[in-house]
Amino acid sequence: MKKVWVCLAVSLFSLLAGQSLADTTSSQPEHLNQVVAIVNSDIISNQELDKQEALIRFNLASSTATLPPEAEFRKQVLQNLINQTLEVQMADKVGVSAEGLNVSDAIERIAKNNKMTVDDLKKKLSASGVDFGYYQQQIKQQMLVSQLAQQEVGGRIRITDQNVENILNSEAYAAQNQGQYHLQDILIALPDVPSSEDVQTALNKANTILEQLNKGKDFQQIAIGQSNGQEALKGGDLDWRSLQELPQIFSEPVQKMKVGDYYGPIRTANGFHIIKLLGKKGGETQHFSTQTDVRHILLIKNALFSDEQLKAKLEKMRTEILQGADFAKLAEKNSQDPLSASKGGSLGWVKPGFLTPPFEKAMNALKPGEMSGPVESQYGWHLIQVQDRKQVDDTTEYRNQQVRRMLFQRQYDEKFQNWIEEMREASYIKIFDKNL
Repeated sequence: MKKVWVCLAVSLFSLLAGQSLADTTSSQPEHLNQVVAIVNSDIISNQELDKQEALIRFNLASSTATLPPEAEFRKQVLQNLINQTLEVQMADKVGVSAEGLNVSDAIERIAKNNKMTVDDLKKKLSASGVDFGYYQQQIKQQMLVSQLAQQEVGGRIRITDQNVENILNSEAYAAQNQGQYHLQDILIALPDVPSSEDVQTALNKANTILEQLNKGKDFQQIAIGQSNGQEALKGGDLDWRSLQELPQIFSEPVQKMKVGDYYGPIRTANGFHIIKLLGKKGGETQHFSTQTDVRHILLIKNALFSDEQLKAKLEKMRTEILQGADFAKLAEKNSQDPLSASKGGSLGWVKPGFLTPPFEKAMNALKPGEMSGPVESQYGWHLIQVQDRKQVDDTTEYRNQQVRRMLFQRQYDEKFQNWIEEMREASYIKIFDKNL
């Protein structure tokens, strides 16, 4: 398989070399057209690497991270870009599509989380030399890769009810009461089947990093420049995780560490880790969720009626209901949802996240007794009425879900790294710049 990619890559490089000769008279700087790397059938140019570096610098600007030297940083950015390219290629291969991804909503959430408007975000990106169109493209790609990883990596993870019960009944769970730890991680990766020389080289590098940390070098800077972990370009930040979410081999040292301490090297299946504890918090509390008693009338899209005609039908029914008609009888007669029509359109008491997002968003905006106008979802057009709301103590169910997530996350990081390494080993990757 690699021989095929080699031939294709050589052909691509020859073609690009010819293209660069043709472009020498253009006003665009020559270095932008230079090929930095070939990843199977795709190329990475200097221009793309420049854009990616500017974007990552923008993402890191609000952190306290001290960036490594330019050459080291750029090399890390390229490796990240190679991984992204492989992920997008895999998405195309297995049929994971970006269709239906709402990039605008994602960008609005990012802006809101950073306490700014989308216009503010655009201005900040522009001031940092990041094109907004490129930013949108990268967000879309991240969402696509997230879907792919859920399928490809998530499919490798198996968690049973018994696994969950074992955690809940363990002394460790009771002792730490789901306390959470904020960690940073530096990973010096090993190949899938490392030789003794590979292991020694990685261990020597990990010990060298520990010496640098002991001399006061910034942990984030080293993570950005040298870590092979998926969060390297975020300074190795693993965010807040409970003890069960962490790799099991981290559990004992983390509980003994004080905030600010670092520890390592820790040997795992995929390499040597050095971790730093940034914070601790914890304690299980009672959990409540808001449940909604909701009913609806659904008209499914079809070739006989346009969207406007379906909306007009629902508007007519809405007017009739407001004038005294019975919602349940209209639902029984007109709704095309076979599961709820016979119940007067009732979906019963629904939990958060149970319904499709457009439906749930419209439902959450209604007070008990209120009715929406026509709402579009992937199922068709809905007329929604909220009948009641209540707060439900779902601590037990919530706790089980959290434990399931913990077990998933514990396996996910290692399997994600293995997945990336598998793709790299099965691919043709050629880097042309000897400094990278």
